[in-house]
Amino acid sequence: MSITICYAVIFLLEACILLQYCRNLFTAGRSAAFRLTTLAVGYFILFLGSFHENFTLNLLLFLIVNMIFLCIAYELKPLTALFHSLFITITMVLTGYCSDMRKFC
Repeated sequence: MSITICYAVIFLLEACILLQYCRNLFTAGRSAAFRLTTLAVGYFILFLGSFHENFTLNLLLFLIVNMIFLCIAYELKPLTALFHSLFITITMVLTGYCSDMRKFC
C-alpha cells in the first residue's frame, strides 16, 4: 500500500512540474479547468500503467500522454509537442534513474 501512495505522490508532482513547464513556455489553447481535467485523466492513466512494472510501456505511455496533453491543451503543432514531450520524458528518465545507477547494469 505504501508503494501505491508513493507512486501517486510522484505522479502528482510530475503533473505539477509539467503544468509549471507549460505555463512558462506556451499559450493556453483551452480553459484552466479543461487543462487540469485532461492532465488528471492522463496522469491517472500513467498511474494505472505503472502497476505493470514494465519500463518500456511506462516510457511510451509517458511520452504519448504528455504529447497528447500538449497538443490539445496548448496551441502547439504536433512536431513541437513531440519535441517537448521527448524533452520531458528524457528529463524524467534521467532524474529517476541517476539516483540508482545499478538499474543500468
